Amino acid sequence: MPASTGMSPGTAARTAAMTEVRSASVRVAASPVVPQASTPRMPCWVRSPASAAVAARSTLPSAAKIVTSATPTPVNTFIAESALPARDLVSLDPDTYTNLVDNRQYVSDTGSAPARSGAHSKSGTRQQDWYAAARLVRGSRGDPVRQNRFAGRVAVVTGGSNGIGRAITEALAGEGARVLICDLADSGYFAGHPDVVTVTGDVAEHGLADRVITEAAARWGQVDLLVNDAACYPDGTLLEMPPDAWDRVFRVNVTGAFMMMQAFARQARPAAAVVNISTGSARNPRPGGAAYSASKAAVETMSKVFAMELGPRGIRVNVVAPGYIDVREWSDAYPDRAPEELRAALVRSIPLGRAGHPRDIAEAVLFLGSDAAANITGTILEVDGGSNAGRYALTAPARLGAPQ
Repeated sequence: MPASTGMSPGTAARTAAMTEVRSASVRVAASPVVPQASTPRMPCWVRSPASAAVAARSTLPSAAKIVTSATPTPVNTFIAESALPARDLVSLDPDTYTNLVDNRQYVSDTGSAPARSGAHSKSGTRQQDWYAAARLVRGSRGDPVRQNRFAGRVAVVTGGSNGIGRAITEALAGEGARVLICDLADSGYFAGHPDVVTVTGDVAEHGLADRVITEAAARWGQVDLLVNDAACYPDGTLLEMPPDAWDRVFRVNVTGAFMMMQAFARQARPAAAVVNISTGSARNPRPGGAAYSASKAAVETMSKVFAMELGPRGIRVNVVAPGYIDVREWSDAYPDRAPEELRAALVRSIPLGRAGHPRDIAEAVLFLGSDAAANITGTILEVDGGSNAGRYALTAPARLGAPQ
């Protein structure tokens, strides 16, 4: 090795050859990343034909990838799960668990939640409505920003006086719809509301559906959305349930929904929609709930059939299947249907770790009834906190509990 250069003879020869052409202009082939240009120096290496072909078809890497100049292999930039803070459920405040179970708080006109009664009412910040904090888009003054997706539209909601139906009616009216409720009794919740009227009657009664749909069309000139929420759900095992009770469940849940859809389809305009309320129990039944689960499975099946039949007429038919929804403070009917022990067990069985809120179902209904779902029909949207993704084992007291 020559002492003057510190290089081997081969390396010195290659360096001398490169020096002779270093000042020459070399034209680099154009690519989507590097524009064609002249450079006053020679590149450190020359690409093979195959490598040049790959470069010519390359595009800028996405923001989620890091590509080095030496290799096209992206670097994994995702955060390792071990680097995330642990979810310490044990350390949650007891009041948090109370909120998850009973969800009685709601947002007042001022945007703050009224105090709840009971031993767990502590600070005002803990009484905030979790739903409003997580879901509602608020303006500069704290008021909900309404989208008015249903301005100029007319909706019919069966079972709209209480529970989930009440939340659906309130949400529809809040976004500009005029709503006709059909229920066994008028709860008075919407008394004085200019865009909500109530017709009382039993959806299982023959002829009621025609009267309800005709009333809505006569009052407002059209019908655009039908929500079948009215339901009957007496529990009973095979050895205990009277045939009359079984028959009643199917007359309300199946035949009643059928008659409402039939009357609606005969008068609805193109681009109208039907949303039927089902249950996760249709796919995940429980002992004692055969009548309710089977009736809702029938609702889901006929919804798919009617989606095919009404599709050519421009009418969509979809289903929302709730999981466990705590309707207290949203219903005047059967407020003590489930004991606290059962409610807590149901919450423990939900992967997201909380009971559903009636507004969760209302938001799903509004989506499926809106233009945003114009290409969706014949589908079942489960709103259950992940329960039917693989339900956790329920403890013994919950196995014969209230329907979902």
